[in-house]
Amino acid sequence: MSPETGLGGPGARAEPDLVRLHLTDSALVIDPGGGELREDLVRPALPVDGGEIVCDPGIADPAGAGRMSARLLDGRVPEWVGLIYGPEVARAAGQMLDRTARPESDGAVGLTQTVHSTWFTRPSRAAWIFLRLAQGLWIRRYWPSPADGSALAIDPFLLDLELGALMRMEPVPVCFGSDAMESLVYGPHRDRIRGAAEHLRDHGAEDILVRKLHVLLRRALSWLIERIEDDEGDEDNEGDDGDGPGAGDEIDALWALYDDLGGLPRAVKQFYFAPVMREPRARRACVQPEDVWEGGSLVRHGTDALDWSQNFCGLLATDNDAVRWVVAPVRDGGFRLDVSVAVADRIAHDIDGARALARVPIPGFLPVLVELRPDEAGARLTGWAAVTADEMRAIDVVDVVSVPGARAPLRGPARERMRELQDGATRWARRRSRSVRQQVEAPDVQSWDLLVPRTIPAGLDLSMPWAAEVAAAQGIVMRP
Repeated sequence: MSPETGLGGPGARAEPDLVRLHLTDSALVIDPGGGELREDLVRPALPVDGGEIVCDPGIADPAGAGRMSARLLDGRVPEWVGLIYGPEVARAAGQMLDRTARPESDGAVGLTQTVHSTWFTRPSRAAWIFLRLAQGLWIRRYWPSPADGSALAIDPFLLDLELGALMRMEPVPVCFGSDAMESLVYGPHRDRIRGAAEHLRDHGAEDILVRKLHVLLRRALSWLIERIEDDEGDEDNEGDDGDGPGAGDEIDALWALYDDLGGLPRAVKQFYFAPVMREPRARRACVQPEDVWEGGSLVRHGTDALDWSQNFCGLLATDNDAVRWVVAPVRDGGFRLDVSVAVADRIAHDIDGARALARVPIPGFLPVLVELRPDEAGARLTGWAAVTADEMRAIDVVDVVSVPGARAPLRGPARERMRELQDGATRWARRRSRSVRQQVEAPDVQSWDLLVPRTIPAGLDLSMPWAAEVAAAQGIVMRP
């Protein structure tokens, strides 16, 4: 994105300014450029008031950066349509939906209209923020973890603080219609926000991030105060006698902390951050299949890719050969299938309790399931299962999952497509990580002040690093 050429950067085509609206039997679809974006691994969908927006942050194709498609699902035109696409598009959407309410609306399905706009070449504040949110939410859910450490290990607390700060910027709250999205990113850290703010006030922070942390934590404190006030209001409605711990005193203390962080930030070199613990590279060297067996002869072995969408972000290494499997004979004449998957470098010291399940589809039979747990070195999740000769010969996919309710394993062309998308996303993350590291080595102090702006500046673009990326590039993480 750039203010001169629009969301697509230098040489971007102007077709996305031509916004196509068309009615289906379930939604009014807004397609800038005439092609609807569908949610997939590299194009996240944001649930908004009365519909959804699918954004393209340019991960698979930089030329597509900035495109957004929308679906209106409840027969009305929410406020965000005008805020993002402009009043002309909102007006056309309203007229089309009005037709569906008339008695003669049977012919409205399939109705199409094209509107000329400048939403892409001169994006609004809301459009900028939504694209930035889409990128951050993608990083939150899918940021790759190659075993070689070539992509930065993102601190989830810092990333969530920045996402929450963006979600509180006007006019974003009205676009979501509730605080559900803020609760998604702030909620898991509710008990940590106050402590982090107090530590920042008392001890300062790294100078390259101190201003960002003051902005981020003040916005998080304002959210926390609202939640406590809401909780107190709910208790009052239930007839609480008010003799318990005073929420009013807690709110006053949080407002005082909020005010304290509004002063000039004090930068220091230590205290607030702790060095990242790095696993010695030699210990994390790849294990060859021949090393797994004690004198047993190999029968079959191979590797497979991890399906990111079916695994927790940051738990396992995401290289396309992260999953290893080996089949060898055992003394009773059967066969043993051993499966292992590399653990992401960032959790090598916090792997206790990590679990995953390997699913091996066998055509015409039940799948082979292998429960995976940490090995003694803490470098991989491993497990094994007994298999028959027929099952051994049928193995072509070993699908590892760590989220509940995972879909059936992808196979054939669908799995190859998954691998290609993930491989492209990993290359994108590696390039971005190299760029952030270079900026940290030779920082332009002014550029860091734009990480979480109070207003969206004309020059904001998707290459701007997140606070979590800056911290990771320096090899530091926030203390728990």
